[in-house]
Amino acid sequence: MQSTVSRLPWSGRSPVTTLALSLILFLIFSLSSSAQRRTPRGLREPKETLQLPDPPKPAKIDTIQLRRDAKEVADLAGSLPPDIDQVSRGMLPKGTLEKLKRIEKLSKHIRQELTHY
Repeated sequence: MQSTVSRLPWSGRSPVTTLALSLILFLIFSLSSSAQRRTPRGLREPKETLQLPDPPKPAKIDTIQLRRDAKEVADLAGSLPPDIDQVSRGMLPKGTLEKLKRIEKLSKHIRQELTHY
C-alpha cells in the first residue's frame, strides 16, 4: 500500500530552521504593523504654538516698612511678660488683647510680603 499523505512544505526542514523562519516572519509583520499605527487625536502636533504670558515679576518690597513692622512686633512682644505676670495674679491689663491682635496683624503682613518675594 502506498501512502497518500502529502508532504507539507516545511516538513523537510529542521525544527531550528522552521523556528528561525517563523521568528523572522513574526518580526517583519510586527514591525510593519507598528509603523502603521496612528497617533491619537490629542497627541498630534498642534498647528500653531501658543505663547504663554511672562510670569509676573515680584513686587518690590519696602524693606524700611518691614523693619518698622518687625521692630514694633519685637517691642510689643517684649511688653507682654509683665502683662502675663498680672494675669497669673488674676488681673487682665487693659491693652493686652489689643497688643496680641496687633502682633498677629503685623506678623501676618510681614509673612505675606516675604511670601511674594
